[in-house]
Amino acid sequence: YWKAYRENRIDTQELRYLRLSATFNTLNTDVSDQTIDQLSEAYIQELSNFTALFPGTIEVLGALKKKYHLHIITNGFDAVQHKKLENSQLKQFFTSVTTAEAVGCKKPQPEIFEMARRKEEKTLSSFSSNLGNATKQQKKTKIFKIMLRKSR
Repeated sequence: YWKAYRENRIDTQELRYLRLSATFNTLNTDVSDQTIDQLSEAYIQELSNFTALFPGTIEVLGALKKKYHLHIITNGFDAVQHKKLENSQLKQFFTSVTTAEAVGCKKPQPEIFEMARRKEEKTLSSFSSNLGNATKQQKKTKIFKIMLRKSR
């Protein structure tokens, strides 16, 4: 469903509904639309409490922050991303977070990267590094999930 969401074939509400509906269908379990909506909302509220990190994450980000300004560009939901960063104590490492929901377009559309670049024009440079799963289009255009800029 994330692929359909990225390609604008479904919206946020459909994504949230369909992924749960499909799970219950796979389990051959009848669940009302109202229950799915309630579960979806509860899931979004609880998602930001899942803060487990890979070993060494804090140390790596700390080392990177000494040399670079770190920025996140994500298709994740605005409220969840900001809460997750705060709850996992990662917010301190990032200069900005640009969400598709806030910008109105999703990765890998070039507009979200352009919006992030304009938004952070003073701190972003042309040095980019792939610290996640870049799509073929992102690799082709050399635009990646997290942009880094050398500190002064």
